[in-house]
Amino acid sequence: MVFLWGYNLLAHFISAYLVDDSFHQALAIWSHTKGLMGITVSMLTYPFLLVDDFLAVNNCGLQAGLPCYSLVFKSWIHCWKYLSMQGQLFQGSSLLLRWVSSGSCFVLE
Repeated sequence: MVFLWGYNLLAHFISAYLVDDSFHQALAIWSHTKGLMGITVSMLTYPFLLVDDFLAVNNCGLQAGLPCYSLVFKSWIHCWKYLSMQGQLFQGSSLLLRWVSSGSCFVLE
C-alpha cells in the first residue's frame, strides 16, 4: 500500500509540475521517469517490506522463526524499533554490496 501510494503521489507530482505535454520528448522523459520512480519508491519503502518479512516467520513454527534463532515480536512497531536499534532496517537492500554487522552471529549445525 505504501509503495503504491508513494508511486502514484510521485507520478502525479512529476506529470503535473515537471513534464509539460507540449514538450516534444515528454513521452520519452515520462517512460524513463517511471522506472526511476519505481526504484526510488521501493528504496524508501524497503523497511516496511523487511518488517513484513520478519513478521511472516515470527513464531510461526519454523525453526528460523523460533525464539532461539529469532526474537518473537509483539507488533510491527516492536520489530521496527528492534531493527532500527540494530541498524538493520536496510539489511539486504543493496544490489551490489553485502555486509554483516558486527553484532550478528550465526549458528551452524
